[in-house]
Amino acid sequence: MGTAVSRFSWVEWDARMAIAARATRSFSQSAVAVLIAIYLGLHGFSLVQVGAFLTVGAVGAVLAAVVAGVLGDTVGRRRTLVTLSGLMALAGIVLVVSESFPVLLLAAFVGNLSGFVGGGGMGPLEQAILAVSVTPQRRTDLFALSSIAGTIAGALGALASGVPTLLQRALGLGALASFSPMFVAYAVLAVLTALLYSRLSSRVELSSARHGGQIRSRCPHEAASSPWQGSSPSTASAPGSSCRAWCPTGFSRALASSPAPWGVIRKNCIFRRNWCLPIC
Repeated sequence: MGTAVSRFSWVEWDARMAIAARATRSFSQSAVAVLIAIYLGLHGFSLVQVGAFLTVGAVGAVLAAVVAGVLGDTVGRRRTLVTLSGLMALAGIVLVVSESFPVLLLAAFVGNLSGFVGGGGMGPLEQAILAVSVTPQRRTDLFALSSIAGTIAGALGALASGVPTLLQRALGLGALASFSPMFVAYAVLAVLTALLYSRLSSRVELSSARHGGQIRSRCPHEAASSPWQGSSPSTASAPGSSCRAWCPTGFSRALASSPAPWGVIRKNCIFRRNWCLPIC
């Protein structure tokens, strides 16, 4: 057991919190994704209404992702994630207390309730947080670990969607009544997700990264200072071999012919504020 734990000692606190939050979110969303259409059908809504509900939820998830991408770093990644998790919890509560279709549509839009388990606006921010929570050499490992945790949690959530049937058989609950505990659990897990996000450190914020908090994620050979901090762009330098080794496949030398929109090119790297991009 100790050996297994030590193998993941390189996973830092912020990465652990982000992965735990993703697993919790995936579990709850997967369970509801299976149940929601059945639940609406039991309420007497038509197939067209059920389809409209799921469509509105999917549109809400897309817009949440766009808003999180545009405003997430301005508002704050932690604050945005906590807010989105709170909206998830609110949507779960609405499912329990309301039978009005317009209200349910609003809950679907705000809470991103649909047949998909993509995370809405939370997914992109989680990816950004993971990227600044590990060294470049371990980044692929961390993304794989997060994906595995989310997939397993999603599978278990789909399995948990059978709980209403168990409640009907064990406690004699009616069909509609047996769904309510699942939506209450969904709201509780959304609150737990928000708590996990709130435990993230300030290092996950873009402002911290710009001031050297996580420079390693932007340029693998740079120390805790930017090539533009305290010096002019012309003095920036970096080992070309390190940058070339880190270079992603398929990156074109053509960028070197138009450096103006990117920044200063020095020794096989394009520098722009606190990050660099290698030229292959």
